Amino acid sequence: MKALTHNDVEIGDWVVQDFEIKQVREKRPEYDSLTLSTGIISSSGNFDDAMFPLTLQSKVIAYSIEKTMDQIRDIHRNLNFPDIRRKMESFFIEACSLDSDSKTYDDDMRAMWDKIADFKLGIQELIDDTKSNTVQGVSILRN
Repeated sequence: MKALTHNDVEIGDWVVQDFEIKQVREKRPEYDSLTLSTGIISSSGNFDDAMFPLTLQSKVIAYSIEKTMDQIRDIHRNLNFPDIRRKMESFFIEACSLDSDSKTYDDDMRAMWDKIADFKLGIQELIDDTKSNTVQGVSILRN
């Protein structure tokens, strides 16, 4: 599906951005800016090319990636979550940008989920390897 820009949405429209369902609350065309709200938290800025129409497809992708983020959080509490989240956001944009009308869509989505799973597995393996390391008999990380 095609990513949305501030010109594609109106106040009251529902979008998926940053793995969350949000509503367009305000448009500021002079700044190419929007205010999006989850109903709890609002954020303003230029979200061009990082928000998608609310569809079953975009909702499932957002939910699945957010669940993967939860699983990564469970791996270890001191990971570099800002950068990991940015990587997951890039996966979200890439997955939502796939052409659902393409004959290869199912294969493309499978490849996307494999890429996400490999990223999570790489983090898990690195942490597991680090947990097993000791310095003078002292574990570097707590289990």
